[in-house]
Amino acid sequence: MSNRRPLGWLLAGILSSPLPAHANGRFPAADQLLVDPGDTAHLVLRATFGVLESRDGGKNWSWICEGAVGYSNADPTLVLLSGGSILAGFFGSLSVSSEQGCSWRSQALDTRYQYPFDTTLDPADPSRAWVLSVSVDGSRLVHLLSVDSSGAIGDVLPVGDGFVPVTVEVAPSNPERIYVTGIEENVSSLVLRSDDRGQTWTRWVVAGHGALPLFISAVDPADPNRVYARIDGSGASVAQPAAANDDPSDQLLVSHDGGEHWDTVFSLETDLLGFAVSPDGSSIAVGGPGKGVYVASSSELAFQLAAPVQALRCLKWTADGLFACGQEGLDGWTIGRSLDGGHSFEPFWHQQTLTPLECAASSTTGAVCPATWADIARSIDANPDLVPTADPPGGETEPTPGPAPSPPATDAGCALDTSAPHSARLSGGLVAALALLSARRRPRRSA
Repeated sequence: MSNRRPLGWLLAGILSSPLPAHANGRFPAADQLLVDPGDTAHLVLRATFGVLESRDGGKNWSWICEGAVGYSNADPTLVLLSGGSILAGFFGSLSVSSEQGCSWRSQALDTRYQYPFDTTLDPADPSRAWVLSVSVDGSRLVHLLSVDSSGAIGDVLPVGDGFVPVTVEVAPSNPERIYVTGIEENVSSLVLRSDDRGQTWTRWVVAGHGALPLFISAVDPADPNRVYARIDGSGASVAQPAAANDDPSDQLLVSHDGGEHWDTVFSLETDLLGFAVSPDGSSIAVGGPGKGVYVASSSELAFQLAAPVQALRCLKWTADGLFACGQEGLDGWTIGRSLDGGHSFEPFWHQQTLTPLECAASSTTGAVCPATWADIARSIDANPDLVPTADPPGGETEPTPGPAPSPPATDAGCALDTSAPHSARLSGGLVAALALLSARRRPRRSA
């Protein structure tokens, strides 16, 4: 395959391109489903209009606005830690939830690792996460940060320099094995592997795909050498229109030797936004918008169309079934569930039933979110008159109709660190290019 989208072209071309619209600027959709490793009833859903949280296995969902978390104009990278904390990374900051999503604490990041590009759980300690970051300067220093449930940064491990990172994943069966992918400007996609928890790294070029982004989708739950990844061959390049692209297909690749060699096992003329491995590793599900869900055994990888989901944006396979993110107008549900391995999906949750998270007015979420709920609710056909009361989580008072209060300017102990850089105030080709590449980093298997 020719090198159709070198990074230099990407960075140069983006100078005249705006950042992607977010929230009400995009059609409401959900695109990442996370499960608490310590409590399978606790779920988090990343959406284009905020962060959604369920405490009953996905039957009911509550909304947390972007402003409470601290981001806008970009999709944050999210991870759900054991113990219930949500860690969000976005340009210049890490933000961590407490009080069941009601309070958020944000900290500014050092310029050496200013852009947290991807996150994943640490299987050795699910209360911690690995954060893949890059400096936004000519050096392109890439680091892994070990972050705990309070947001405190522990180990800061250098991965390399001179390339843009894309994804990070850890082998569930061997926490010493860490994979990172990236793009070397005008050259190729890269795979970097550590066998000693990030102390040293081996680097390989992914042959045959030029500098197209390679996104790790999953590491086999039992075999640390078996890795699934997606090549982003979509025509939706920021620097090159789809019509000029000779091969718009996304491709699913697999490596059996820890990332050194790769085989293409599936391709589809769409964005492969959904990928999931069954809990026992025996089955794979993959798919994308307009093409549906395809399934195969991991031993044969002979994919067959299973269910015609129209607006597929994510897949997540748990002991409770295979879950998919869809679109109400096309699929008749926001989250669907399959109990037959992806061959059919039934409605599991509708976004019209979403309610704002009930938090004390003194908390970050309680102070910031009520003022914007009505607009969000109207965009998803939810009830715009619901305004949460000032009772903390665990109280029995239900949201009651009423006018949304104006959020206070500050809130001691719960307010965001406003000194942290904000992506909406930044300009420059590298930051914008990273934001666009970051928005395409999913799908992946996320705990």
